[in-house]
Amino acid sequence: MPIPENLLKDLLALEAPTSVTLSPNGKQTLYSTNLSWAPTKGADARSTLWLAEVNVAESARQISSGLFYDTSPVWSPDSEHVAFISDRAKSGERSTIYVMNVVKGGEGVAVTDIKGEKPISKPKFSPDGKKIAFLSADEKTPEKKKRDEEKDDAIVWGEEWDYARLRVVDLASKEVKTLVHGVEHVLEFDWNGTGDSIVIMTTARPDFESQMLKGTGFGVVDVASGGRRQVGGVGGIASSLVCAGDDFCFVAPFTEGKASSGSSVYQASIHKTEANFTRVAYGETDCARNLVKAGEEVFVKVQHGLVDKICSLGGGLLFEVQKEILSWHAIQTADKTTILALAISDINNPPEVHTTTSAASNKELITLSTHGSNFAEHTFGTATAVETTSFDGKETLDGLFLKPESSTYVSSPLTSPGKTAVIIHGGPYYRRTNAFDAQFFFWTPCLLAAGYSVLMPNYRGSSGRGERFAAYSIGGMGKYDETDVVALTQAAIDTGLADKENMVVGGYSQGGYLTYLSSVRNGLHGKGWKFKGGIAGAGVTDWATMGMSSDAGSYETELLGHSPWSADKEDCSDRQGSAIWEMRDAVKKGGVIPPMLILHGEKDVRVPVEQAQGFRRGLEAAGLPYEYVIYPREDHTFAEQGHVRDMCERVVKFVDKCLA
Repeated sequence: MPIPENLLKDLLALEAPTSVTLSPNGKQTLYSTNLSWAPTKGADARSTLWLAEVNVAESARQISSGLFYDTSPVWSPDSEHVAFISDRAKSGERSTIYVMNVVKGGEGVAVTDIKGEKPISKPKFSPDGKKIAFLSADEKTPEKKKRDEEKDDAIVWGEEWDYARLRVVDLASKEVKTLVHGVEHVLEFDWNGTGDSIVIMTTARPDFESQMLKGTGFGVVDVASGGRRQVGGVGGIASSLVCAGDDFCFVAPFTEGKASSGSSVYQASIHKTEANFTRVAYGETDCARNLVKAGEEVFVKVQHGLVDKICSLGGGLLFEVQKEILSWHAIQTADKTTILALAISDINNPPEVHTTTSAASNKELITLSTHGSNFAEHTFGTATAVETTSFDGKETLDGLFLKPESSTYVSSPLTSPGKTAVIIHGGPYYRRTNAFDAQFFFWTPCLLAAGYSVLMPNYRGSSGRGERFAAYSIGGMGKYDETDVVALTQAAIDTGLADKENMVVGGYSQGGYLTYLSSVRNGLHGKGWKFKGGIAGAGVTDWATMGMSSDAGSYETELLGHSPWSADKEDCSDRQGSAIWEMRDAVKKGGVIPPMLILHGEKDVRVPVEQAQGFRRGLEAAGLPYEYVIYPREDHTFAEQGHVRDMCERVVKFVDKCLA
């Protein structure tokens, strides 16, 4: 069944709320929106600012034109001004901080150079509201611009890197002072309570792998003098830095130095001069995702199975929902009431901004925005949790089964068990719960609208279940993940949700990898069913080459279990779980590999397009059916709306053909 044209048009025009933040006085909510995945062809990205009254339904109103990329809005301490980053000086080519008075109205006033070309990020007002700290790289020198114009632009590793500097602009004089410079890259920062110092999180280099290879350092910078002292560091990655009182907190893996690990919250003193980090919460059976400071209190978003929670760092539960919280913020009023602003979506409702308070007896949500109004009269389906035990008996697995309903989009009554697309998430340290666009690029709403059910399995290595569950992916590619997909699919069959005679498998990124692997192992599990098609988006087919070619090579070698250059010549273990090395046996067995739809971005640096090309060549050599689609100019995530449209249409047509 083709995708209804009005549905695809509305999906591609849908704006998603981001950067949700509450005013310090607790009266208003500020946020930005942008198109969920991509702008129209040939256009620069757009982002719009919105303002809403707390606890006033449908009060959101647009406060910027929507013609530029106005993003990362933050409040001044007096709740009268907002600062944001914009390219309005020259669309797509400039990055400037503007300040707007939301009480008196009017346009934003530039407080940094409108000719700045290097991207600015993470603006934050000082506690007294007189300064804004931010991150940006150094602008090109005249000599560098001349060399670029003359194409004298050889890239030398370690030279002319765009290190992010910590800078502070005085709002009265507009003077910009650089506080952190040199051979290091600032990742995040936060002001201390008095505003006389800033805590920074740094890594050695600006390349994507730096944190995993070089670790993460912390320091305290004196704003007046620029003096600095170190406060230790951690091996591997860290994120979401906030200051609270005399301490600062951040999120980092439960197991230091490992990316495939449950995420925990750590705490340290600002005043000590050596590493004194203490793991204070989460990461064993659940996963901390990000932190928000509200006065002296710290709040954390936690994934617990299929549930998203907002908790105080002390352990108190403020809010929980078996849906996806995309963005959120919290503040505490003078009477210690906590106000929450949350952007939430579910299978039938695109993301909207809501507010609630700790004083509300049932945590009732008041919806402030109407960005998904075009979908208000439509129903896509229902969501049912699926749970089973892994085949080896070691873990309980969960997932979500989305079943379409008769609606504006699906005209004929549906029966159970239904034709099902098993759509696998990326990561692997990621997980899916009840959400509107539950599996990237609108595959889910499009498949539901076409009358297909969707199973979303959370395999071992996923987030939301803590350290032990996440750690299975370390050296575990192909050992546990693919069999967990089979186990959850079997559970959906056993409970009468899925029709074992009518199933396809698909996914993007790590989900694309598991699709390739499922295709070469198709039906070999002995359960009496096979997938009738596979949709591999930006997927891995060979882990050893990922360690050599991906921009996240160090992470890929963690998943593989070792790097290719550290293995003995006779060691072939890097073939484990690589679909390309299992293809020959699958072809010899006959009838294993189903028809394949292969989708990949031409300029993908996370999973280079050669991963797809190798599998295509193998299919062609074996005379097996496939469709091979490369999207010009696209990286791992897409930037052109026409390509997203093509992908949606192509995925549904392929499923129609496989499950006819």
